[in-house]
Amino acid sequence: MGKKMFCFNNHFLDSNILLGRILGEEHTEKYRNYFAHDIDRYISIRVKKECENVINRLKRLSLRFISYIMDIARSNQNINLMGIDQLMNKMKMDFIKIFNEKSYYEGLDKEKFVKIVTDLLNDWYDNLKDDFIHGTSINSKKIKNNIKVTYREANKSLKNIFSNLNIGQYYQKEDNNLFEEKIKNIGIHKSDNCILLDCYVLSKNHLNEKVAFITQDQKICENNENLQIIFNSLIEIFDLN
Repeated sequence: MGKKMFCFNNHFLDSNILLGRILGEEHTEKYRNYFAHDIDRYISIRVKKECENVINRLKRLSLRFISYIMDIARSNQNINLMGIDQLMNKMKMDFIKIFNEKSYYEGLDKEKFVKIVTDLLNDWYDNLKDDFIHGTSINSKKIKNNIKVTYREANKSLKNIFSNLNIGQYYQKEDNNLFEEKIKNIGIHKSDNCILLDCYVLSKNHLNEKVAFITQDQKICENNENLQIIFNSLIEIFDLN
């Protein structure tokens, strides 16, 4: 995490920074250290909605996968215990195959989708395996309840973070499509395109000073120089690494 970002009076946060703060367990200290600095932080309504949507989407996917496992466990009474590990892996792959490559669950990209499903199986493997061995769904039901509690707490944590941020409506679609086209031409995803424009409008029309855009999106970070050119040096990109 570079010190230069803290020379800026105002930071605009990408959704991955907020989600990383409450979901990124392996990097908790990194996010905690960032939020310990006294900085004016901003997000847009668009970022807020994206964070809420991601958490609810992850919850639905997790519950759907566990329900899928439960249904198979209940319908398979004659399990070959010697081949149960292979069966568990096959179930994971079959679940992934339900969704074609163009439309993974609720817009998740393939890599993220597969990681979520794989992590779920790894985290609860022994409990799910036990249900198969005994032909029950006792553990699966407990897992579903645990998932519901986990994401309920995640939503609470997100609301607490929102309460300490400046939240506004900035970029309007009709404002300037020329910027959208320029950002698209350097390979940045459409949803990120609009969030970057939120930051630009905040900088130019509301704060009248340069703003630090904080993100963990590698594609955006790699295009820092291009984005500064596009936005007339009114925003600069930083990550927490």
